[in-house]
Amino acid sequence: MYGYIYITTCLVNNKIYIGQHKSKIFVDKKYLGSGKLLRRAIKQYGKNKFNVKLLEECDSKEHLDEQEKYWIKQYKLPDLKIGYNLTKGGQKRFFTDCCHTQESKKKMSDKAKKREHSATTLGRICIYKDSERRVVEKSELDDYLSQGWLIGRNVKIKSWNKGHTKETDERVARYCKKLDERRAKGDVIGFCGRFGEDNPRYNSNEKLIENVVNKGLKDIWQEHGKNYCKKYFHIKQETLERCLKLANIVETKEHTLYIRNKNRMCRK
Repeated sequence: MYGYIYITTCLVNNKIYIGQHKSKIFVDKKYLGSGKLLRRAIKQYGKNKFNVKLLEECDSKEHLDEQEKYWIKQYKLPDLKIGYNLTKGGQKRFFTDCCHTQESKKKMSDKAKKREHSATTLGRICIYKDSERRVVEKSELDDYLSQGWLIGRNVKIKSWNKGHTKETDERVARYCKKLDERRAKGDVIGFCGRFGEDNPRYNSNEKLIENVVNKGLKDIWQEHGKNYCKKYFHIKQETLERCLKLANIVETKEHTLYIRNKNRMCRK
């Protein structure tokens, strides 16, 4: 015998699971199955609440796959009302129930060829030396190797600015200088607005509340509701309540119902 087909029954709800197991003998009551839903049920009810029986012995892998499909179909699985099986059985891949066709493989290949790649996949090479990393062209590699650089990423390297300040590290100083130049031009840095006085994260709490109210809180609240306002202004529930109080905004049942119906229509 190459393996066997078995059926595991839950004595609590009479749900079943049909599977295959490669073994020279039938392991009664020791192997219940490895299905995802079955393992959850075993953890919930305990092994003593399950019973396993032999359905058929098989003499090859192909025969095992074929008969697993047959018995799962006989018991009208997969059906979550009947049992714990999630697939039709005998599949070569667990999640797909089949292999990719040549046509689908070609489509995936064509799509991958059009994809924009990172610098390292365009012929550039990662190198490191002590606690510094760089990505260089192949033509520059020999010069760096002669200076003691090594090829690779060196995963042991910690964050480049860990423990360093602009007074103690030249790279941190260059980075801070670039940020100051962008800040002077009024460029947006990060997802939460500009660096400076108009960024809520860098203002006092009272200033933050005043800024939120002045930036159209009432209109945004009227059209999108409280939850949207929290995400839009990046503030907590407590801060939002204070903002609403300052703007003399009172939540009503009619407005709550309006927002709820609007969200339902958007989901449809």
